[in-house]
Amino acid sequence: MNATTGNHYQGINVCILQMAMLRMERKDPRWVTYVQAQSKGWQVRRGEKGTKILVYLPPKKILNKDDELEEKDMVVAWPTVFNVTQVDGEIPPYEAPEITVFAAAEAGESIIKKSGAKIEYQGDEACYMPMIDQIQLPDRKKFKDAAGFYEVAMHELVHWTGHKTRLDRGGITGKIVFDSTEYAREELIAELGSFFICAETGLPFNPKNAGAYLKHWIRLLERDKKEIFKAASQAAKAADFLMNRTKANPIRGTSTVVQKQAA
Repeated sequence: MNATTGNHYQGINVCILQMAMLRMERKDPRWVTYVQAQSKGWQVRRGEKGTKILVYLPPKKILNKDDELEEKDMVVAWPTVFNVTQVDGEIPPYEAPEITVFAAAEAGESIIKKSGAKIEYQGDEACYMPMIDQIQLPDRKKFKDAAGFYEVAMHELVHWTGHKTRLDRGGITGKIVFDSTEYAREELIAELGSFFICAETGLPFNPKNAGAYLKHWIRLLERDKKEIFKAASQAAKAADFLMNRTKANPIRGTSTVVQKQAA
């Protein structure tokens, strides 16, 4: 989250900042730009290296050569942010929310129920079937623990958001062939979406469970490095949809994210 606005970062920035925290061995999730730090009377310590995040600036209308207003394309910026542990000043201490295993499980259960998704508990494999708009999950008893169950459930629910009556993603509505680019892209979206939800609710997330998809993702990213940003954007929309941060009724489809993105 941003230390001065309190807004949460979204999309690929969640991954970027989580990795930076792991690399720096820091637990405080608050970040700030140099200018924002100065506005609070804080000072980034000399020699500290910042972390670049991705920000999309809204398109602007400019006058063309015919003195007519035309919209300029959206601009991408890479501002640098610093973890508050890299900053000196009277910074309030971070009080991490206490999320118990029970609270996290309750959050996972709430997301499942509020989604309204049709779920059948049977078999040994988890999957989403677009043709009948149904999720199949193994019975809870077949999972090692509750965390494992909810992580898988979130993954399949992200797939579920791609239905034509919801977020209408090509990776779900189109013809998907195993081992294809579309398959790899949709699985990346589902795994990132699951990660975003787990990170916010406190549900444990085990990246080792993504091992089965790695070879598909590597080929996808080798073809186009921008795919990770596209997938993260779609994953963030799916996470917002499942966590009720949209204006529209989930059953009726088109949605507008209303949560503010951190600057």
